[in-house]
This record gives sequence, C-alpha cells and structure tokens, in this order.
Amino acid sequence: MQPELFRYLFPLCLACWRETLLTHGYGDHFEESFLRALRRPYLWREMMDAAQRQQVRHFLLETMLARINHERGFNSPLTWLDTFNVLGGIAPFIRSLWNQWWLLDTPGKAVCALQYAAHLIYPVEVNPLWPEGSWQWQPPLGATEEPWLENNLAFLTRQLTSEMILDGVQKAAEMLRDEPESAMATRISRDALAAQDVIAIQIEDLLLALSRGE
Repeated sequence: MQPELFRYLFPLCLACWRETLLTHGYGDHFEESFLRALRRPYLWREMMDAAQRQQVRHFLLETMLARINHERGFNSPLTWLDTFNVLGGIAPFIRSLWNQWWLLDTPGKAVCALQYAAHLIYPVEVNPLWPEGSWQWQPPLGATEEPWLENNLAFLTRQLTSEMILDGVQKAAEMLRDEPESAMATRISRDALAAQDVIAIQIEDLLLALSRGE
C-alpha cells in the first residue's frame, strides 16, 4: 500500500474499529482482519514514524479501557476478552492497560475484573457466570491465535498472582456493593478466599497459553 493511501485509510479503520467495539460490545469480521493486520511488524516499522506509533498505541489502549468501562452485568459472554488477548500480541501497552483497569474505580472495571478472575477461581464447568452447559462453548481465558509480546507477557507474569487476584476481587466486590451486580460479586469474592491453590494453577496455565498462542 502506498504511504499516502495508508495515511488516509488507517485513521478511518481505527475509527470504525472503535465504533464497532463500543457500540456492539464486540468485534466482527472487520475487527478480526484489522487486528490481524496490526500484528504485522512492517506496518508499525515502515508505515508509521515514532510519534504515530505512540499515538496509535494510545488510541488502542484508550479504546480498550472505554470498552471495559462499558461492561455491566454478568449475563453476557466475555466479548471484550478476545480483543484484550489479541492486543497483548500487538502493542506493548498491557502494563498501562492493566494498571488502569485494576484501579477498579468504575463499575465496568470491577465487572470485567470479576469476569476475568472467575476463570481463575472456578473449574471451567462450574463457573457461576456461565449458564448451565454453556461452558462447553466458552473459550479459555488465554485463548489467542498469536503469542503475546515478550514485554507484555513478562509484565503479566510478574503482576498476576493469587494474592493479587484475591485482593482485586475483594476491591471489585466493594465497588459493586450498591450495584445490580452486588450479589454475584459478593459470591465470587467469598469463593475466591477458598480457591488460592486453584488460582495459582490456573494462572500457570494461562501464562503458558499466552506464551504459545493457543
């Protein structure tokens, strides 16, 4: 693609991706193709200068945070998680995204934290966030076609511990105490206290999956 055409089309693609993610809550075939294109080193290295790369990364990060903030309730699939996992293999900003997400200062962040943590707390077939039998169609927490970037994986390896999850679910439940999600949030935070060994094992499996792209 000619650089002039790229500079014209790429901002339109970014805007379309953001609108799709925030309006529908999940991506589509366009998002899949667009994010696959973002995995190409050539695009970042040859089609953007340093300032443009930083701007695009910031846009991706802010869009993902906005999507997380929009999440409410526990009845829908984790449609945001696929995008989160793909972004871990695209741009080195998981540290910033994770740290802002796990401030848990909005209901949406708290809901997503509990959805994420529930994958680590419960065996897949008894996760209370999934209707009976639906676990068979749910992707694993670390489902991604491509492995994560090394710096993203290194950060998550340091950050994601059973102690961090236990602390996070308690804070998330507190954030949701007066919200419609309160009862389920309380249940998850209570169950987490008895699941520290399970959480540690699940974290090992998750990090292995993200390192391989499974």
